[in-house]
Amino acid sequence: MGMGSYQRSLHRIQPVIPHLFDSLQEALTATAADHERQQLRRRTDPHYFAHGVRRLYSERLKAVGLLVTDVDHERSALPMSGIRIDHDGLSIWMFRADKQIPLPTSARKQDFYSQISTLESWDNLLLLWTDVNYVLRDPMHLVRPLGGDNRRANLRIDWGGPLSRAMAMMRAADLDELQPEQIWKRLDDTGA
Repeated sequence: MGMGSYQRSLHRIQPVIPHLFDSLQEALTATAADHERQQLRRRTDPHYFAHGVRRLYSERLKAVGLLVTDVDHERSALPMSGIRIDHDGLSIWMFRADKQIPLPTSARKQDFYSQISTLESWDNLLLLWTDVNYVLRDPMHLVRPLGGDNRRANLRIDWGGPLSRAMAMMRAADLDELQPEQIWKRLDDTGA
């Protein structure tokens, strides 16, 4: 298991930050246009909208070699176009959530959160994103989980902090100065 700090994770993810932001915004814009063309309202079926965004985003990430795909390389390795990216020692599972860390209710997610299902010396991270009126909110939120199950009180997190588009252009020394917003032992701990 890796022991990735927030700063070390930022260094590793820095080269792909533009792809993460630009591709997601493109998927949001295209899905919004599709809904408008079909005269669908997002709030009547938010899952359909979210699935459309994930599907288009997955295709864009696959085109640049970031999406973890199944053995046939036809689709995401995660169900329902779930998004997982492997890059430079990081395995990142993306969720649409506004800093509310999704609980790892399945065995697969529990293994991921507990850093079990990863390559040696890799780190499993969560990348939480949301939008406001079809515009991707900047920053996204990067989190290093340590374990959990279907109860919020059992969720264990190492750290959490912003991942902004501007970080793609920062110098290494400037990334080293950044600190995570939260450091937890448990989610109900306020951190230090």
